[in-house]
Parts: sequence; C-alpha cells; structure tokens
Amino acid sequence: MNAITQNQHVVRQLLNNDEAADELGISRRTLPVWRVQGKGPQFVKIGKLVRYERSALEAWKQANTHSNTSRNGAQSY
Repeated sequence: MNAITQNQHVVRQLLNNDEAADELGISRRTLPVWRVQGKGPQFVKIGKLVRYERSALEAWKQANTHSNTSRNGAQSY
C-alpha cells in the first residue's frame, strides 16, 4: 500500500435540509415531515443538526424511480 492510498480520505458531502430539499425538487417543509414519519432519504444526526449525504439522496432517488404509476410498480406516500 502506498502513501497516497494510506492517507486518502473519503469526502462526504453533507447537505442541510434546505439544500437537500432543493436537490430533490421538493418543498423545504417536506423532509422534516418525512423524518417524523420514517420516510424519505436516510440522514445523519450531528448533535441537533440534521444533514443529508449527497450519495443518500441519489440512492433514494434511484430507489424511487418508477416506470409506471400502477400500485404494483410505484410506492405511494
């Protein structure tokens, strides 16, 4: 293992509620409601702060991408 590999750090992009909502194209009031309901993308708690990893938003969007609106093919909220 070389020095570059040993010292390489993964940079996690953490977004606040408003930035995450903007990224998803939803109201800034939706994410707090979803957190209480146990819905929506995974989030990180740092003390009282809530942050969203960009990768978690992308994974959530991918998991909620559908090709039709039938009950069998789509999740309802």
